[in-house]
Amino acid sequence: MFSLIKGTLSWCFAKKVVRVLLLGLDNSGKTTFLEQIKKLFGQRSMPIHKIPPTVGLNIAKLTHNNIQVLIWDLGGKEGIRQIWNHYYSEAQALIFMIDGCDRNRFQELNEVLKQTLAESQLKGVPLAIIINKHDQDSCASIGFIREMFETDTIEGRSVEIMYGSSYTQEGIEKVINWILSVA
Repeated sequence: MFSLIKGTLSWCFAKKVVRVLLLGLDNSGKTTFLEQIKKLFGQRSMPIHKIPPTVGLNIAKLTHNNIQVLIWDLGGKEGIRQIWNHYYSEAQALIFMIDGCDRNRFQELNEVLKQTLAESQLKGVPLAIIINKHDQDSCASIGFIREMFETDTIEGRSVEIMYGSSYTQEGIEKVINWILSVA
């Protein structure tokens, strides 16, 4: 009897959980962005200068407006991207991080983004493209990214392009609020 009551109460007061994939090429700033999210929400985070390249997965759990947000930061090196598809079925939002200053990789990035969005398990999942390193002068503009990646032609999902800076925390709150508004 006690377990029935406990289970009912847990169900009644359970927080909504939103699962987010944080993807992008290696060195785009995904893990630093994740650590800055943790810092902004008062969680223990790693200092920027100690963040190693991600081999596998990093996770952040935070609560905002009584909603639990679970963010999976997956490594972006070519060989590691093979694990991404193991997380697609759980995703309710997708953040795709772009190094806005590394124009030499935009073609590769475009191909990876299109392959990722073509996955049937991600059909309809809202997409935020974060142009990271916006604090640097050579960063690409939102208009350039919109045209380069043909985001106006992406159908069947909400698409938002935002500036961000893993270094200065710019854009983090906007990203979290976007996640909560679409998921």
